[in-house]
Amino acid sequence: MTTSTFDESQRKTARVAGFFYLLTFAIVVAVNFGINERLMVAGNPAQTARNILAHERLFRIGIASNLVYEAGLLALLSALYVTLRPAGRTLALLAEPKRWGGCISPVLTPTTSACCSMAWHPPLAATCFSSRVTSHEDLPPSA
Repeated sequence: MTTSTFDESQRKTARVAGFFYLLTFAIVVAVNFGINERLMVAGNPAQTARNILAHERLFRIGIASNLVYEAGLLALLSALYVTLRPAGRTLALLAEPKRWGGCISPVLTPTTSACCSMAWHPPLAATCFSSRVTSHEDLPPSA
């Protein structure tokens, strides 16, 4: 029975993976519960658009945070690949297919990358990308 030992590079990349896992988790929680919850109103895209226009800096911070999240996720996946590579390259690549897809799709679609805060809110996306909504005055009055 053989026992495999971990070399120093695997230990370092495992630590890097752990750091980026915690960082990306913290970013997602902060953006979803700290920013998106303040801006997005369920079932009322007009009010959501008003909130975004009124708090544009907060919305931009959310977008920037999501881009930092994507970069952190790429670092996490790279570190996991290096850590798992001794078990087999194919196995290391297949270990996180869902996360790879989540990382690659915003990079391939610039609109998705710029508006990743709205990915789970189709009514918001429809309101914000409407050519008719350009300012506060163009929005219907809130109920």
